[in-house]
Formats: sequence, C-alpha cells, structure tokens
Amino acid sequence: TQVTNETTRVGRIVSDLLAFSRRSKPQRAPADVNKIVRMTLSLVQHKMKLSSGEVETKLSDDLPPVPCDQSQVQQVVLNLILNAAEATHGVGLGLAVSYGIIEAHGGDIEVTSRVGEGARFTVSLPLQARTGAGLALPELARKG
Repeated sequence: TQVTNETTRVGRIVSDLLAFSRRSKPQRAPADVNKIVRMTLSLVQHKMKLSSGEVETKLSDDLPPVPCDQSQVQQVVLNLILNAAEATHGVGLGLAVSYGIIEAHGGDIEVTSRVGEGARFTVSLPLQARTGAGLALPELARKG
C-alpha cells in the first residue's frame, strides 16, 4: 500500500501544480454552496473513514445562491478536506491553490489552529462581485 499512497500523493502534487499554473479567472454563476460541500464530502467519504480525524460541517439552510465558479470552489473544499485527512499540509500547494481561487473570487481564507485540537479553515466569498458584502462558507474543522 505504500506504493499506492505515494502514487496518490505524487498525483495530488502534480494536479496542484497544474491547477496553480493555469489558474484562470473564475466563471461565476449562482451556486448552492451547501450542495458543493455535501457533494465534495461524499466524494471523499471513504478517505475520511481511513483517516484519524473527522470533518465537522456547519451548514446554514438559508444560504442564498453565491456567484462563484462551482468547480473551483469544489477544488477548494476538496483541498481543505484532503489536507485535514492527511493531518499535514504536505508541500502546501493545495492551500496555495485554494487561497488563489478564493482570492480570485474576492474572498478570504482564515486559519486558526491549536495544538491537539486541530485547525479551522473559514472561507468567505462575496455575495456580489466587487462589493464589500460577504458570505461565510460553511466552516470545515479538522479534529484529532
């Protein structure tokens, strides 16, 4: 299984490098952020079961559609979940890619961490392009 793990890790590094190098302007359309989070969690559910941590989600039922590039936001959620599952930030490219995507959307990522309690990543996206109004994405926290 070490070969499989290393192949997966190298694949992620290459994928992150490619995504970082071709980072494009987001193609915004109104999207259900809760749906993006749920769909992404279902894609990596097996990986999360194998890790020692857990993902805690806090979803609001009353979120309005957010103008965003759905695939790019899904990539951010995926990067945060996989970083949490691996209990390290590897070479850091996943976080750099995530920050670049959210920054291109006019948003921000905040990180808080405590030893033994894990890290909390809070991703915020604006409700409208180029305005100060914002909306916090559901928080994803890694425990363990």
